[in-house]
Amino acid sequence: MNNILKPLKLKRKDGEIVDAIFYNNSNIQNIEIVDIKKLKFEGMKTKDIKKLQIHKEVLKGEDKIFIQNNQSKIVAVLSKRHLNKIISTIFTRDIESRHAYLKKELITNIDKIFYSAIPILKHPELKKELIIKKC
Repeated sequence: MNNILKPLKLKRKDGEIVDAIFYNNSNIQNIEIVDIKKLKFEGMKTKDIKKLQIHKEVLKGEDKIFIQNNQSKIVAVLSKRHLNKIISTIFTRDIESRHAYLKKELITNIDKIFYSAIPILKHPELKKELIIKKC
């Protein structure tokens, strides 16, 4: 694996530009755009998509799942507790907005999104720097 660290400018919601460093390898130019081909909640209204349904789609009856990133090979663990925090944020802050449906679909596809993501190693708002260990 060809490890390369590259600087990246990120724009926050408030418009501020912050410096970040991301992990890269030789095929970073071929970033795959996540395409959710099958909507898991197709035909449902946003308000009818319940927390339990998202749990079922993501964890598939397990207490936790392991997901891997394609670029860095980092493996992350997503537990019921962590998933509850993610879901609660959407259900409490964004119950009926026009983006709520999409956000619920995105959570159910978290494994695909994590797989395709560019891992940020260093960012001023991260509590600690990410460390990648070679396998």
